[in-house]
Amino acid sequence: MSEHTHPTHFWLPVAILSGLGAAIFFGGWCVVDYLLVHSPRYPVGVHDYDWLILVAPIPILAMDYLLAPRLRSTSRLGVSLLAVLLGLLLGIWLVLQFGIPLHWSIGGKL
Repeated sequence: MSEHTHPTHFWLPVAILSGLGAAIFFGGWCVVDYLLVHSPRYPVGVHDYDWLILVAPIPILAMDYLLAPRLRSTSRLGVSLLAVLLGLLLGIWLVLQFGIPLHWSIGGKL
């Protein structure tokens, strides 16, 4: 079977990079949440940092684009873009499943 017809040359890197992207997203959310909850102004002005969610794909895309060639992926840009999308979705799921209880455990309020 040639390299271009083997499905793992596309989906395995997507799965690996999506998992790493989700970990970056969730880890970043946890750090920002911890810093905001422990700031002296909390809960006033907590939504001043909502714009950070818009820049979340940038470090994930950069990491994916740089690591894709090392995983011998067939389509560097396609793998990177799909991994960012799936990583963000998985990261949001992690925040909803584990981030909200973490938020409460560190003294946060919804």
